[in-house]
Amino acid sequence: MSDDHPFPTITQYASEDLIAAFVYEGRAHDDDPRWAESGAPDVETYGRWSGHMCGIACLRMALLTRTGEAATMFELLDGARKYGAYTEGPAPGRSAA
Repeated sequence: MSDDHPFPTITQYASEDLIAAFVYEGRAHDDDPRWAESGAPDVETYGRWSGHMCGIACLRMALLTRTGEAATMFELLDGARKYGAYTEGPAPGRSAA
């Protein structure tokens, strides 16, 4: 990629410096001090969804690279959910209890 059009780094967590703590050390996702930057309506929603939005982060990176503009992570999540993505329910292969 050329220097005049850098590719942004977007992660599913607002605090990039805390990724290891969230993923490997068990830190609660709703304990992200920068959660509001994600566009989440509240910290509880951020905590519920942030660990599942890798694909949304990739989409946001692509959109930012293409035009320099993109909706927030949670605006993209809301749009994806309108088309049946990111549903809530039991994990695949598990029955609802």
